[in-house]
Amino acid sequence: GHAFVTINGDTANVQMSVPSDKIPGFPRGYLNGTFTITAHEPTPIRELQVSKVAANGYPVPSSVLSMSYRGRSILGYALEGAAPYNVSTAEIRDGNVILH
Repeated sequence: GHAFVTINGDTANVQMSVPSDKIPGFPRGYLNGTFTITAHEPTPIRELQVSKVAANGYPVPSSVLSMSYRGRSILGYALEGAAPYNVSTAEIRDGNVILH
């Protein structure tokens, strides 16, 4: 998949596209999504504020990230990708992302 991120102040706006064959249960094609992450101060990765979630142009409640698939949250699957980098907190400040 692909992602494009713009940063404005303490907010990151993310656009992503993932082939649907990587997501069980989705019809053939791509899942195109957008969401916003805000982190005013160093924030544990699991506590980042995610809002304005949309999938294929349709609004989705941000609580979708807490939903379980195969015994784990969707957010848990996403965080698994960050695990090898030992990132524990993130901050977005003055147009920069700071990972600790």
